[in-house]
Amino acid sequence: MKPLILLCFALTFATYTVAQNASNFSIGPRVGVNFAKFTNVDNADPKSGLVLGLTSTYSFNVRTGLTIDALYSREGNETSTTPQLQTGLDYLRFLVAYDIFFRDLEDNFRPKIYVGPNLGILLSAENQVEGSDNEVDVKDSYNTIDLGLTLGLGFNLRVGGETWLNVDGRFQPGLTNIINNKPSNIDAIRNQNFQVSVGLAFGL
Repeated sequence: MKPLILLCFALTFATYTVAQNASNFSIGPRVGVNFAKFTNVDNADPKSGLVLGLTSTYSFNVRTGLTIDALYSREGNETSTTPQLQTGLDYLRFLVAYDIFFRDLEDNFRPKIYVGPNLGILLSAENQVEGSDNEVDVKDSYNTIDLGLTLGLGFNLRVGGETWLNVDGRFQPGLTNIINNKPSNIDAIRNQNFQVSVGLAFGL
């Protein structure tokens, strides 16, 4: 609950700041692909999945800013065993990241790096064995809230006026155990995700 309260506070603060300084704010769609797996699980292979939602950035100045994303994120795990077991986890994931931009605002190409927390709210979870059409609902086996860290890099490319194409690569290690009622004799199982995405941000 504490991470959710902190995230709500950050979103409230950012919204108030944006309202006072709208000219420094941009917002638009983001779409990409996840390559996710579980940690501390034998024979774990990355599972690809869709990420889709809204991205926004408030610039404090020419060098720094705050990015807030709200994304549907398809994550989970696949096994390298035969038959393969696929676990799909659907999250509504929020990201708050501190950005560092390179080059000047007048430049059309601006590299960036960023870091910040992310919080996932589990929407659904299912298991499916390779070769079977049946999906088994396993949402009760997983915790509803997942807290993670985002380490990102990328670039913004001006495509016209105050419109920017954002290209990002992110590493998102989970910080909390995702298994509900985990036995005390096993290591914590966490999400781990590599994400590649593109976004189109419109300056306001």
